[in-house]
Amino acid sequence: MFLSKDHERAYHLLENQHYTQALIEYGRLIQSTPNNAMLYSERAVIYLHLGKKVESLKDFDTAVEIQPDYAYRYASRGHAKDFMGDIDGGISDYEKAVELDPQDDISYNNLGLLMEKKGNMDKAKRYFERSNKLREAEDQLHNLIDELEGTDQTIQKQNENENVNENVNENEKGVKKQPDSDQTKSTEIKKIFTDKNQRKEFWSFVKNGFKFKDKK
Repeated sequence: MFLSKDHERAYHLLENQHYTQALIEYGRLIQSTPNNAMLYSERAVIYLHLGKKVESLKDFDTAVEIQPDYAYRYASRGHAKDFMGDIDGGISDYEKAVELDPQDDISYNNLGLLMEKKGNMDKAKRYFERSNKLREAEDQLHNLIDELEGTDQTIQKQNENENVNENVNENEKGVKKQPDSDQTKSTEIKKIFTDKNQRKEFWSFVKNGFKFKDKK
């Protein structure tokens, strides 16, 4: 998370609301690492808390310029613009954030809040519904991961017990034991979380109510 011990110290100053000292520390960090979007984004937050709107937006803009394809940079700037009273600017940034990351439930929720401020209740409702569906899907995914991890631990314990108690006779030596079916399923499902294409298909599967779409 942190680039260095100096970055960690600066971030903790920000976290503990020691904004003036944090601003000095981030200034030093940016001077030595001028092309790091995270540093500009975090310093922008400091400026925001200090009421320096122009400086804050300038740093948020720089962070976006450095990482134009990173959804979080737009969401952060969108939050700042909303805080400053620029609702339309906030909406524009959040829309870019969900364009880059369609699974970002928080940005959809914040878009709903901004649409409510604009009085566009139909759009607000749609964004809230989208956010809720994504959050529910994410909860289901985490539950599945927890279940898989629990299954893995149980299988590992069973295998350890089998290895301790198993008496392999001479005829069975050299014969490779086939993996347990439950362990095979667990391994295959876990591949989903490391393969981009499989993960994309799985998200579709989850959001479709754990059903595969009919292929026509």
